[in-house]
Amino acid sequence: MPKSTKKEIKKVTQAIIDKELSKPYKERKPLAIGRGGRRVRPRNYGHTEDRKAKLIEEALAIGDLVNPLSGRKGPYWGFVESLIGLGVDKWHTHATVKAKMVEVMSAFVNTKKQTIWEAFITKQSRPGSEKPKDVNGKIKQNARVLQRLNQVHSYGLKLSEFGMCIDIHVEPVEGHEKCSEEFIQKGTYHYRLNSKGGDPVKPLYSNPSAKRGRKPKKKVEEVTEDQDPLILEK
Repeated sequence: MPKSTKKEIKKVTQAIIDKELSKPYKERKPLAIGRGGRRVRPRNYGHTEDRKAKLIEEALAIGDLVNPLSGRKGPYWGFVESLIGLGVDKWHTHATVKAKMVEVMSAFVNTKKQTIWEAFITKQSRPGSEKPKDVNGKIKQNARVLQRLNQVHSYGLKLSEFGMCIDIHVEPVEGHEKCSEEFIQKGTYHYRLNSKGGDPVKPLYSNPSAKRGRKPKKKVEEVTEDQDPLILEK
């Protein structure tokens, strides 16, 4: 679909989005909320009431936590599933999470006879992408995407509905300086699936000038326990 003008983008309010979300997907009017101002149909990023009830029933049946992203098995699901397998409410290094993702996602095959891990690492970047990401970059980006709880593209909503969120901590590497007190530009990534609720998570951006999502309200916590040795991503 064609791009919209700045005026058209500013006209899109939450009330307009909510009105379209009340309709079946195919009947929703395309709005100027896509990448670069493209007009796309609004998506509902939360669970339906039926789906929520089913997940709660499943959790009660097994007496344990279930992955709120269960359903379509893709990279977001694989990331959260790996954090659950490694231990909820504990910090894990990027390298540890990546290794677990290989294990978890290699157990499932898509319609193209690829494992979902193979599909993830071979997926091509968008045409015209200035900085295509390698597999490590994709994992880091997906972790940040799952922190989003803004009104338009709330990828973290399904986690939030079950009192969970993704926490990210970057341990500075000797020789690299912080680009500000709030944002650490380089270092070893650590991830945690936080199931204890509390204040909203603070999105961690690789670009401190980025203005995606809502205003951060919670500081990224320090790694103080249950952490792996600090190693660079492999």
